[in-house]
Amino acid sequence: MSSGRDEKDEAEVHDEPRGERVTAASSATADEAEAPSESESDGDDGEDEDEEWQPTQKEAIEAALADLRALPALKRYRVILAAAFVVFYLGMMLVRGLHENHIKPILPYVAWYFDGLGMARTWGMFAHPATELPVFVYGVTKDDREIRLSPPPEDSVAIRIRDQRMRKVRSHMANKDQRGRWGADLSQYFCRTSATEGVPLRSVRIKEINRVGQHDETETLLETRCKG
Repeated sequence: MSSGRDEKDEAEVHDEPRGERVTAASSATADEAEAPSESESDGDDGEDEDEEWQPTQKEAIEAALADLRALPALKRYRVILAAAFVVFYLGMMLVRGLHENHIKPILPYVAWYFDGLGMARTWGMFAHPATELPVFVYGVTKDDREIRLSPPPEDSVAIRIRDQRMRKVRSHMANKDQRGRWGADLSQYFCRTSATEGVPLRSVRIKEINRVGQHDETETLLETRCKG
């Protein structure tokens, strides 16, 4: 009897710590599952830092210059020339949009680009309005044949640069007061130059052409007989 009671008491003594160990192990496992590891938390912080990091303007410029220097020499020069042309083109359009009084000092040096090449009136928001009005000068020969004198029928860059002053003069002919003041003198100029070139004229006509749909409406603003 005493030996049986001793074995039962001993089993109870051994069973109690084992239950406590199982409970402690279970709670430790649950704590480990709930608490993220240090490596995982460090990884999350690194991802957040990568998403929030933005290069500064200086760093972006330095990276772009580094990419440019890494290009072959020929391709690098092409990129530089293209970027310089874009900056020049946009700058000239913005300058052309200023009032004439502000650009008058530099106008003689850049008129070849503005009006000669016609490269500064592409963007209506910034560019100056087109100065070339649909005003043309025609000569009438002695056999009643009409030839165009200005602008000349031939068109090239050299002719446009040479003709830029005459385009400005023609634009004034659309104004009645200006036309009455010196339109006859302009017509006599064409009479003299045409006679010098071996094409004597009977008269000179200054016309305005208005484009309406697919048709052109022509109006004779002034006709002057050539002297001699």
